[in-house]
Amino acid sequence: MAKNWLLMYELYPPIFIYGLSDRQRYIRYIEESFHDLERDPDTFHPAAHIFFEDELRRVKAGTGFLLARLQRDVEQDFGLEDRDLRPYV
Repeated sequence: MAKNWLLMYELYPPIFIYGLSDRQRYIRYIEESFHDLERDPDTFHPAAHIFFEDELRRVKAGTGFLLARLQRDVEQDFGLEDRDLRPYV
């Protein structure tokens, strides 16, 4: 919630975690990122890479949704980009 408040304060779209599997993946990769960071703080680990790819995908989905709403396309579902999930390692 705090992250979204900061984003929206700066006029960026919020990041939505959509569904149980997305929430579980979010938690798993952020936990792995912190564990990896504690072990080796000078390396950008795969879990962190996946976490930030997910965040970027969510930003794209939120931006696409907001853009469609601004263009008054009421048929646009939330986050079409969000449906393009690649399998994770």
